[in-house]
Amino acid sequence: MSTAPFFLTPPASAEVGDDVTLEGGAQTLTGLELRYAGGFDADGDETVQLRLYTAEGPDGAPDALLYESAVIPIDPSTFSGTSVVVDGLSVEVPGELVWTLEFEGISQNDSDQVMLRFYDPPEVGGSDPSFVWMRSSPAVAWSKQSLSSANMYALITAAPEPSAAALQLAAGLALAALRRTARGGRQGSAR
Repeated sequence: MSTAPFFLTPPASAEVGDDVTLEGGAQTLTGLELRYAGGFDADGDETVQLRLYTAEGPDGAPDALLYESAVIPIDPSTFSGTSVVVDGLSVEVPGELVWTLEFEGISQNDSDQVMLRFYDPPEVGGSDPSFVWMRSSPAVAWSKQSLSSANMYALITAAPEPSAAALQLAAGLALAALRRTARGGRQGSAR
């Protein structure tokens, strides 16, 4: 990340997200690291849930749900922040998607709040820095919240999807190896 972070304090129980354009197009997402800063007295009900959506709604809004994490307990942090790591994934994602976070158990008053870390610009891939997506409940439509530099921190680990040409090449090599093995087996049994 190339500039100093700043923070957004989302409303209590809101789902807030950021658009991402992955370098290299569609991929298999294998992990995600997120950062937040939290100033609260932990009483055990503070959680976050990660979701991944296609970006095919109106104006690129989150649309079809691709992945939903388990509810993840969170702890208070220092100003420098705390990481939440979700790994061991194998989620096929398009080249453009929206990832969101929904915090629960945080009232967002002065002594009980969580803040999202923003960095700009992304080091790899892309994201529109002028807004984040937000909604107060699943029954409410997504809206753009305009900000001057709104790239939520995420370290995305992904592997490119195999292209059709690569799959055809692999199938051709496997077929050639199978034929070679079959010819070798016939020659060996004729002796």
